[in-house]
Amino acid sequence: MGGITKESPRLISQDKSTGKGLYRTWISLRLPEFQVGDFIEYEDQIGQVKSFDSRKIIADNLKSLKNFSVLWKEYEKIKSPAKATEIKITSITSKSPTEIQILHPETFQPIDLSLTENLDDFKIGQEVCVIQIHGEIYILPQILNNN
Repeated sequence: MGGITKESPRLISQDKSTGKGLYRTWISLRLPEFQVGDFIEYEDQIGQVKSFDSRKIIADNLKSLKNFSVLWKEYEKIKSPAKATEIKITSITSKSPTEIQILHPETFQPIDLSLTENLDDFKIGQEVCVIQIHGEIYILPQILNNN
């Protein structure tokens, strides 16, 4: 399920026959503010959450597309800059050996992005998913069918 749990036992009274303390234990569960598919920022990395379990969060770095993981004990350092619902669809308008050009999904202005290995398979006219975080646009690896 993921999240942070804390236990806090408290001495309530003592058993009269044995003299042992009787404790009541409070357990708190803090669920994360993000879900699978949402975007997180940890240290200098921005990524899309792939999965999480009781120990760690696994995300894909948006620049390198390599996995990185964050332990739940580092949760206080994680920010959630965007949700999966903020993903937009746009088209590729041009491609050169060093750059790829897309239309901004809201203003329809052309935007030039550096062409990296993970963007080689995209073709002109193809629709792609993008997310804008801190003013920077990232092309997501999902490819939409243009049929």
